[in-house]
Amino acid sequence: MDYFDKKITDIISESDNITLLLKGLICLNGKKFQSVKIGNYGTANILTVEKTFKGPGHDGFHNGNGHGLLFTIYIIKDEKVGISAFLKAVSCARGIVSYLINTRNKHFPFDIKLVLVGKEIDKSGAFAYLSDIFCFDSNWGTRAVVGIDFFTYNYSIEGLRFVPECGFKLKDEGF
Repeated sequence: MDYFDKKITDIISESDNITLLLKGLICLNGKKFQSVKIGNYGTANILTVEKTFKGPGHDGFHNGNGHGLLFTIYIIKDEKVGISAFLKAVSCARGIVSYLINTRNKHFPFDIKLVLVGKEIDKSGAFAYLSDIFCFDSNWGTRAVVGIDFFTYNYSIEGLRFVPECGFKLKDEGF
């Protein structure tokens, strides 16, 4: 982490959420933690955790009643935010899921949000579309994309076969 990352991270960590909201960081809620190492998956510059209510008609992945948690991973860069920052955040998210489900044996509703902060956004390719595709559209009440699935295929004398692929994690998760 270089000087800029540290300075902005300190400012976010040390400021109250209302001040940050007034400065334009509208997605910061919950308890803040700075420089959180998530096993061997990576380090979130800031991680927030907030209690949420999953009521009837909830639009997330865990419909129903009851409380859950929202983990928000902040990756902060002093340059253009691009695909490498996104992939770092995705790695951290995978670490949180693995830690909660496999290590802590916690089975409760939770969501994870990724927030990328930088001097500018890399608009030279498809990366810039991510926030539009995954954000919740309050006008329509939906998300454009609610998940990503991977499949491998094999083609043999018996024909074409597709195999769903998921559950990838590090051999040494560091927990």
